[in-house]
Amino acid sequence: MPSITPGGMSTRGSKSTEDVISTEISDLEPDFPEGGLQAWLAVLGSFLVYFASFGVINSFGTFQEFYLREYLSNYNATVIAFIGALQITLLYIAGIFIGPLFDAIGLKVALLTLLSIENCAQRT
Repeated sequence: MPSITPGGMSTRGSKSTEDVISTEISDLEPDFPEGGLQAWLAVLGSFLVYFASFGVINSFGTFQEFYLREYLSNYNATVIAFIGALQITLLYIAGIFIGPLFDAIGLKVALLTLLSIENCAQRT
């Protein structure tokens, strides 16, 4: 027996409100492909890069003490601390430019270019 909705329409042969709502919600949810092993390797690589980069930067106090005793004993601790501050500042500032560069030209081209620049710099 068909039922009448509050708007006066018959629901015979039509979808229920729950079906329509669940269909609309499932249409709004994006479908993300499962990356499998390659995706998890990317996560692992990102973790290792951040672990090494921020690990060295966050442990600068140990390096500062060594520099103060061995290499830069004629400078005060404030001047040596500027090395660590400059290091973390350059990390963030370089990321602003290098991140979009890698996105635009790809990893292989950018990496080969940077390695070539480093190789030329070491020879001079």
